[in-house]
This record gives sequence, C-alpha cells and structure tokens, in this order.
Amino acid sequence: MQIAPIPSLSEEINDIRLRTADIVANRIIPNEGVYMVEEKNLPR
Repeated sequence: MQIAPIPSLSEEINDIRLRTADIVANRIIPNEGVYMVEEKNLPR
C-alpha cells in the first residue's frame, strides 16, 4: 500500500495516515483469509 504525505495536511494527520496504512498493509491484508473463515463460522 503506497501512501504519500499530503502537503496541505498537518504533520500529525499525515503520521496517522502512514501508521494506519502500515497496520492495514502488514496486519490486516495478510490475515484476510483468517477473518473470512471466522466470519463464515459465526452463528446467524
């Protein structure tokens, strides 16, 4: 996931965006299969 700082945003907001992208790219996307299997096993 490629995220570049946006010059018109504050440094704090750009930092939040970059850290969020890191979490999504390195923890959520690699584990999508796990989440989908768990969701299928939920009672309806």
